[in-house]
Amino acid sequence: MSDETTDIADAWCKVLAFWLALARSLYDAWVLLMLWGWFIVPLGAPRINFWHAYGIDVFVSYFLSNIVLAVYADKQKTGPEQITGVFQRGVAYTLILGLGYCAHSWGG
Repeated sequence: MSDETTDIADAWCKVLAFWLALARSLYDAWVLLMLWGWFIVPLGAPRINFWHAYGIDVFVSYFLSNIVLAVYADKQKTGPEQITGVFQRGVAYTLILGLGYCAHSWGG
Protein backbone atom coordinates (compact mmCIF):
# COMPACT_ATOMS: atom_id res chain seq x y z
CA MET A 1 0.00 0.00 0.00
CA SER A 2 1.07 3.53 -0.60
CA ASP A 3 1.79 5.99 2.18
CA GLU A 4 -1.39 7.92 1.37
CA THR A 5 -3.54 4.78 1.60
CA THR A 6 -1.89 3.84 4.87
CA ASP A 7 -2.52 7.34 6.26
CA ILE A 8 -6.20 7.19 5.28
CA ALA A 9 -6.62 3.73 6.80
CA ASP A 10 -4.88 4.88 9.98
CA ALA A 11 -7.16 7.95 10.16
CA TRP A 12 -10.27 5.78 9.83
CA CYS A 13 -8.94 3.45 12.51
CA LYS A 14 -8.53 6.44 14.82
CA VAL A 15 -12.11 7.58 14.13
CA LEU A 16 -13.36 4.06 14.81
CA ALA A 17 -11.26 3.90 17.98
CA PHE A 18 -12.86 7.16 19.19
CA TRP A 19 -16.41 5.84 18.75
CA LEU A 20 -15.52 2.48 20.27
CA ALA A 21 -13.92 4.26 23.24
CA LEU A 22 -17.08 6.30 23.74
CA ALA A 23 -19.26 3.18 23.64
CA ARG A 24 -16.84 1.43 25.97
CA SER A 25 -16.92 4.32 28.44
CA LEU A 26 -20.72 4.00 28.60
CA TYR A 27 -20.30 0.27 29.22
CA ASP A 28 -17.70 0.99 31.91
CA ALA A 29 -20.19 3.29 33.64
CA TRP A 30 -22.81 0.54 33.59
CA VAL A 31 -20.32 -1.90 35.15
CA LEU A 32 -19.54 0.66 37.87
CA LEU A 33 -23.26 1.21 38.46
CA MET A 34 -23.81 -2.52 38.96
CA LEU A 35 -20.82 -2.94 41.27
CA TRP A 36 -21.87 0.13 43.28
CA GLY A 37 -25.34 -1.31 43.79
CA TRP A 38 -23.99 -4.69 44.81
CA PHE A 39 -21.26 -3.62 47.21
CA ILE A 40 -21.48 0.04 48.22
CA VAL A 41 -25.24 0.51 48.73
CA PRO A 42 -25.46 -2.34 51.30
CA LEU A 43 -22.87 -0.44 53.36
CA GLY A 44 -25.28 2.50 53.63
CA ALA A 45 -24.22 4.67 50.69
CA PRO A 46 -26.98 6.12 48.52
CA ARG A 47 -27.87 4.58 45.19
CA ILE A 48 -26.47 6.37 42.16
CA ASN A 49 -27.87 6.65 38.66
CA PHE A 50 -26.12 5.87 35.40
CA TRP A 51 -24.86 9.41 34.87
CA HIS A 52 -23.37 9.55 38.37
CA ALA A 53 -21.56 6.30 37.57
CA TYR A 54 -20.39 7.77 34.27
CA GLY A 55 -19.10 10.87 36.05
CA ILE A 56 -17.26 8.81 38.65
CA ASP A 57 -15.70 6.70 35.88
CA VAL A 58 -14.56 9.81 33.97
CA PHE A 59 -13.26 11.39 37.17
CA VAL A 60 -11.21 8.34 38.18
CA SER A 61 -10.07 7.69 34.61
CA TYR A 62 -8.79 11.25 34.37
CA PHE A 63 -6.42 10.74 37.30
CA LEU A 64 -5.39 7.25 36.25
CA SER A 65 -4.75 8.39 32.67
CA ASN A 66 -2.17 10.87 33.93
CA ILE A 67 -0.27 7.97 35.49
CA VAL A 68 -0.56 5.89 32.31
CA LEU A 69 0.50 8.81 30.11
CA ALA A 70 3.56 9.35 32.26
CA VAL A 71 4.57 5.71 31.79
CA TYR A 72 3.79 5.46 28.06
CA ALA A 73 4.43 9.05 26.94
CA ASP A 74 7.13 7.99 24.51
CA LYS A 75 4.99 5.44 22.65
CA GLN A 76 2.81 6.71 19.81
CA LYS A 77 -0.04 4.29 19.07
CA THR A 78 -1.37 3.65 15.59
CA GLY A 79 -5.07 3.30 14.80
CA PRO A 80 -5.14 -0.52 15.01
CA GLU A 81 -3.27 -0.41 18.35
CA GLN A 82 -5.86 2.05 19.67
CA ILE A 83 -8.70 -0.25 18.63
CA THR A 84 -6.99 -3.19 20.29
CA GLY A 85 -6.63 -1.15 23.49
CA VAL A 86 -10.34 -0.29 23.47
CA PHE A 87 -11.29 -3.96 23.21
CA GLN A 88 -8.76 -5.03 25.84
CA ARG A 89 -10.22 -2.59 28.37
CA GLY A 90 -13.74 -3.74 27.47
CA VAL A 91 -12.75 -7.36 28.12
CA ALA A 92 -11.13 -6.34 31.41
CA TYR A 93 -14.31 -4.56 32.57
CA THR A 94 -16.40 -7.58 31.58
CA LEU A 95 -14.15 -9.83 33.68
CA ILE A 96 -14.37 -7.37 36.60
CA LEU A 97 -18.17 -7.38 36.29
CA GLY A 98 -18.22 -11.19 36.25
CA LEU A 99 -15.99 -11.44 39.30
CA GLY A 100 -18.08 -8.80 41.05
CA TYR A 101 -21.26 -10.69 40.26
CA CYS A 102 -19.77 -13.91 41.67
CA ALA A 103 -18.69 -12.12 44.85
CA HIS A 104 -22.13 -10.47 45.11
CA SER A 105 -23.92 -13.81 44.61
CA TRP A 106 -21.74 -15.76 47.04
CA GLY A 107 -21.77 -12.97 49.64
CA GLY A 108 -25.48 -13.24 50.22
